[in-house]
Amino acid sequence: MAAYRVLKTFMLKPDDWDDKAGRWDAGGWVASLDGGDTIFEYSGSGAQSEAQAKADELSASDADGREYMVEEIG
Repeated sequence: MAAYRVLKTFMLKPDDWDDKAGRWDAGGWVASLDGGDTIFEYSGSGAQSEAQAKADELSASDADGREYMVEEIG
């Protein structure tokens, strides 16, 4: 049975980042930035679509502009 986890970008792109300097490196993807973050994992029937719905919800409501994605974990 497949399981999925929602990941977010580790670092935020600075407001003054000049794209001429190259593509911004967010420092990778993480499930949690600190011990206070909720880790969103889903398994079972419909797990991938549940995880994607959560990633979309988090992305739409993130005031800092952090990006979210879904990773298959099992």
